[in-house]
Amino acid sequence: MYKTDIDRTDEGIEAVKNEEMLGMVYNDKEGQAREMLNLAFVIATDGDKSDIPLIDGKYVRTPYHKLTLENIEESE
Repeated sequence: MYKTDIDRTDEGIEAVKNEEMLGMVYNDKEGQAREMLNLAFVIATDGDKSDIPLIDGKYVRTPYHKLTLENIEESE
């Protein structure tokens, strides 16, 4: 029951559904790509950075998502 997984693999999803694993963490690669593109565009066009949630003026954080049996169907 103590398998681990990250990034929402097919094997991990099945393990959670079969209750062989309690849950996993999804590192939101799509959200990260979106934020990188937004930031790169603003920098390249000398745009307004006020709409970008910068941390310390230079970092953008995208949250991880906890996936368990209760919400695994929503992640597919």
